[in-house]
Amino acid sequence: MLKAIGQGLKILLVWQICNLLFFASLLLLLGVLWGVAVSRDPSLANVKGESHKVVAGEKRHGKNQGVILELHLDGIIARSPSHDGWMEEEGCYERILGDLARAEKDKDVRAVLLRVNSPGGSVTASDHLFSVLKRFKASTQLPLFAFYEDVAASGGVYASAIADHIMAEPTCITGSIGVMMPRLQLKKLLDKVGVEEDPFLSAPLKDMGSMTREPTAEERRLLQEMVDLLYGRFVDVVLEGRGERITREKILELRSSFFLAEKAAAVGLVDEIGHIEDCYKMIRDKIGDAAMPVVAYEHKHGLMELLELLDARIARPAMTLEKWLPGLLSSGPLYLMPSASWASWSAGRFSGVPLSGIPLSPGLP
Repeated sequence: MLKAIGQGLKILLVWQICNLLFFASLLLLLGVLWGVAVSRDPSLANVKGESHKVVAGEKRHGKNQGVILELHLDGIIARSPSHDGWMEEEGCYERILGDLARAEKDKDVRAVLLRVNSPGGSVTASDHLFSVLKRFKASTQLPLFAFYEDVAASGGVYASAIADHIMAEPTCITGSIGVMMPRLQLKKLLDKVGVEEDPFLSAPLKDMGSMTREPTAEERRLLQEMVDLLYGRFVDVVLEGRGERITREKILELRSSFFLAEKAAAVGLVDEIGHIEDCYKMIRDKIGDAAMPVVAYEHKHGLMELLELLDARIARPAMTLEKWLPGLLSSGPLYLMPSASWASWSAGRFSGVPLSGIPLSPGLP
């Protein structure tokens, strides 16, 4: 009898342990789902003081203490592509959009600093960032500053042109105010292997920009017209952002070249030359608070995202033909410094972004 009672108690104990494990797993799952939702939906994010990570200065306690919010525009500017798995990769484009949405509700933010380290990228993504930053300034009436780091060229200049004040590192490469529509010509290569394209078209211009044949005079005219229009938009954006500090004539004289910060300051593309510590001090002086901390928003990740980041560090996926060929065969304009296009494509950074050719620059392998 006692033995049977003992067995029953053991079974009951195991049953209770299983129940506890089940409810603990359920709570963990709900926590993971909430973490993913917060990291993906800026409207669910906590914008109180505890979401601030101090970058420079001392953390202040209490509400409405005042902070300088730092955002990072790093790498190629593009809408991040989806990849295999449950999550999508979040690039600088999505991250800045999310941080600006949080900043609109954050009463602690007194100014925004955009740190740019980008050779540019997609025309549409660069244009959208400029538009969002412009609306953010208008709706919040907060000052916007930009700091150019190693490279701040083409689309990086475009997106940040609306900043009230721009400082650049002395060794920063900037400029490249222009548009490129890269294109490979494969006809001679295909002729050698006996491959010929013979498409059925709804109209003669349907395959305009094809790499398997020489473009006609009309096609060249239409494509160049598109590039010229986008270049004109770029010039207008810089003039809108920089105001009287630069003229249309000076921009056109640059002929889409890139150069160092000293020349950028001389033509009015940047306001000052200095290091990041100088930039922090400049912003604090303009705000009138010498001790205001510089912060960044903390980005929470769910369990699946952390596992994917770990997997990416262990084994980076190989750049296979089926992954890069669709992007290579498509065509589209870019606000991109030419020397960046090959490195970006070869590193797999342009997956899903229109890139139909790779102009090699001197010094690149």
